[in-house]
Amino acid sequence: MDLHQGIADALVALQGRTIKTVRYMTAEETKGYGWGECPVILELDDGTLLYPSTDPEGNEAGTILIQGPKEEEGCLGSLPARMADNVNRRLP
Repeated sequence: MDLHQGIADALVALQGRTIKTVRYMTAEETKGYGWGECPVILELDDGTLLYPSTDPEGNEAGTILIQGPKEEEGCLGSLPARMADNVNRRLP
């Protein structure tokens, strides 16, 4: 499968899905990736997990930037990766 087909397949698979849960990756899950930080996970209604990475190779956890629905609102905030020892703190 080429890169463009893989991207197209991923976009189709996500269409119509809804977010069921927002949480931080557990320290155990993070360790499985060899990462030092725990990213936010968006769990979809079909069990699919979305989480940010710093690059396409998955070398480290990344940050989700939140853009408002109106372009002029700009960036409303971010959900950064957390160090594993802070991951158990509750989300606001």
